[in-house]
Amino acid sequence: MIRVRVAPFCLIATVFGGASAEVPQSSSPTVIVRLYNLAEVPAGEIARSTSRASKIYERIGVRLVWLDCSVPAKNARCDSSSPIVLNLRLMPSRMQPPEGLPKGIFGFALMSTDGGFATTANVYFERVSEIADGRRLRRAVLLGAMMAHELGHLLLGIDSHSRVGLMTLPWGPKTLLDADRDLLGFSKGEADCVQQAVQTRASAIQRHAATRSN
Repeated sequence: MIRVRVAPFCLIATVFGGASAEVPQSSSPTVIVRLYNLAEVPAGEIARSTSRASKIYERIGVRLVWLDCSVPAKNARCDSSSPIVLNLRLMPSRMQPPEGLPKGIFGFALMSTDGGFATTANVYFERVSEIADGRRLRRAVLLGAMMAHELGHLLLGIDSHSRVGLMTLPWGPKTLLDADRDLLGFSKGEADCVQQAVQTRASAIQRHAATRSN
């Protein structure tokens, strides 16, 4: 959520107060997410959190494919790089920025300063644990929603916070409860922009491949 300049992919028309957008799954575009579990989150929680994040994106017709890149040498696919490969790092508190994180902030997306595609986001696991605090808010479920939020920033670009839903800031009691109940999602306008962003990145790959073959 701490971001530098990048051009937005499309204008987001947000409809407040409505249900989260859902899109048919006929030909879902795919985004590969390289997950770096630097905070050593237990495997069971990782499975539940990635499942929740994937479910949020499935509703808008985007498929997430997760790669465990905590030890990149064990997975050759972690060396691949393209506009539709995103990096999500689960960070321990010792790796916070020197100036620390503002209250209520659980992570941030690193945006390109040259107009290129943003590819990397951080989520700080201790912040998630503090918010869950052993209450009815399930930590893995909350982590999955926060992971989906930061991936959303990478795809939607700068100024992509909203007043309600998954991309809202800050996350107050209602947002946290909605996350726990699996009610958080993208608006119709956000869903359209996410799909367009994925398609734009895929087109960039195709153009690059065509250029290299000529």
